[in-house]
Amino acid sequence: MAEEYTFPVLVELEESKTPRLKNKLVKYFQSKKSNGGDCEVDYESGSSTALLRFLREEDQKNVLGKESHQISLDEGVLKMAVRLPSDGKQKQVRAKKWKLIFPLILICMLLEEYPQLKPQHTSLT
Repeated sequence: MAEEYTFPVLVELEESKTPRLKNKLVKYFQSKKSNGGDCEVDYESGSSTALLRFLREEDQKNVLGKESHQISLDEGVLKMAVRLPSDGKQKQVRAKKWKLIFPLILICMLLEEYPQLKPQHTSLT
């Protein structure tokens, strides 16, 4: 069974046009420097926020408990503020996951109910 990253943290970022910022956020929040741990990062390039989801509640609490967070970049230091997301943001994340999973569930159910829908394997020789 897949591990669940269910302990969210919202990161508010200063304006940054840094390429591959998502990778830098992952590296930072999975490091001891942030007091973090195993996490997933949702970040759209150019956005002023990122949503982290930690595997362990302890890592979430440690990140929230750290006074300041910053990443050294080529163009300077990126300062970040962290907090728990509002309930609306958490519901948005759940809805996004559901939108991705629902079609797969539906396909599995249809294939189980209607085996004739399964693709027929043919030889191309």
